[in-house]
Amino acid sequence: MQNPVFRLGMVFGSVDVFRKAVRAHAVKHRRLVKFKKNDRDGIMAVCKAECCEWFVFASWLGDHKTFKIKSLNDKHTCAMSFKNRFVSSKHIAEKYVGQWRENLD
Repeated sequence: MQNPVFRLGMVFGSVDVFRKAVRAHAVKHRRLVKFKKNDRDGIMAVCKAECCEWFVFASWLGDHKTFKIKSLNDKHTCAMSFKNRFVSSKHIAEKYVGQWRENLD
């Protein structure tokens, strides 16, 4: 989850895992990403930059147990952004809490 690389047909165990992967991608690559469609049937994440055509769409498979990427354009044509709403205290805590517990000094 540190550096997710999306591929067409990639399968996720749940919607939450897919959302975390999109957020991790946005943070790692310093892109402004928003969830354009975010409902029980499917999720579409797009780049907020007007000129960028990056997007990923995933929805449930027939069994409703796995979430699969069905459409993807993985090329960002926009510039990096140093302001990202996904970098929150929760994100930082999830990333570093293990290291902080190991080294109390």
